[in-house]
Amino acid sequence: MLNKYIKLEQTDKRIIAISDIHGNIHLLDKLLEKINYCEDDILIILGDFLQRGFHNEETLKRMIYWSEKENIFILSGNHEHYVCSLLETKYIDRLDYHLKNIHYGCLIREWLSTENLSVENIQSNLKKDKYDALEFLRELPHALEVNNFLFIHGGIDGTYENSDTWSKLSFPEFMKANHMYEGYVVVGHWPLQNYDHQSLCGDIRVDHQKRIIGIDGGLGIKKCGQLNALIITDIFETVAIDELPSIILLEDVKVTNDWIVKLDYDDKAFEVIEVRPEFSLAKKVSTQEYFLIKNELIDVNFEDYVCYFINGKKNTQGKLIDYYGLYALIKYDGRVGWIERKNIREI
Repeated sequence: MLNKYIKLEQTDKRIIAISDIHGNIHLLDKLLEKINYCEDDILIILGDFLQRGFHNEETLKRMIYWSEKENIFILSGNHEHYVCSLLETKYIDRLDYHLKNIHYGCLIREWLSTENLSVENIQSNLKKDKYDALEFLRELPHALEVNNFLFIHGGIDGTYENSDTWSKLSFPEFMKANHMYEGYVVVGHWPLQNYDHQSLCGDIRVDHQKRIIGIDGGLGIKKCGQLNALIITDIFETVAIDELPSIILLEDVKVTNDWIVKLDYDDKAFEVIEVRPEFSLAKKVSTQEYFLIKNELIDVNFEDYVCYFINGKKNTQGKLIDYYGLYALIKYDGRVGWIERKNIREI
């Protein structure tokens, strides 16, 4: 496909955008069931449907099948572009590094019938055996426009025409940027948890002033990640799903949050000031803010961390991320935070 930009006619149909599936095809099916998706809808897959999860080949086959349908549009993300680049001769060292050092789910590993091949043979064999699938990935469009919405995985540098491939597929923190498109730009790529420096919320964000909507819920990237659907009619509706177990609060919980501090993936240096039971007193290096760090995580290379304690009502529900000592890290009422284990029960 030489034309990487699709423009649809104005429509009254429901428009559904989902991004960053990352090989989690079964969770995608659950999300589509939850939103009552049907063939009268327009479904836009906003790229990064591959990598990190562990059902990449199955996900790819579904995207190829869906691409033949008139109401479904599959866009490229940086991960689809990356997979293709790994099989280019000039990037043989990149493939060698990837297979030896990257431990998340990977399409190329799923394709390999044996690990006892040189990287040269892997490249030549897969380029021949998976030619059609690779051509599908290479030809994926970058953007789709409909009803004054521009859907694109990464973002645009002012305008689509002035943007290079890197910006279109891999624009970091696009919700902090500006653009010249007259309507809304809908993007994935950058997990929404990265934008808030006091929270790990992965819910869809709509910035009406900038006319930008971010929908990447951090699935496959964050332990608290989720898969989001943006539904556009006369209004915006957002629906999310994850694979975390549900919990119920056994008591009313009221705590004071004296220090709400987040250690971001790229700014997580801290020093322990005083070791205490369960949570130790610490200081974030970059801001000199004091906060409480869970003792089990002091010497762990975590993705990010939030010092926030959940307040909640008895018999209300949330999602369990993990247990640490006498506490649990949960998702509750749009926040990620800590709660004593004795106050929750899995359901």
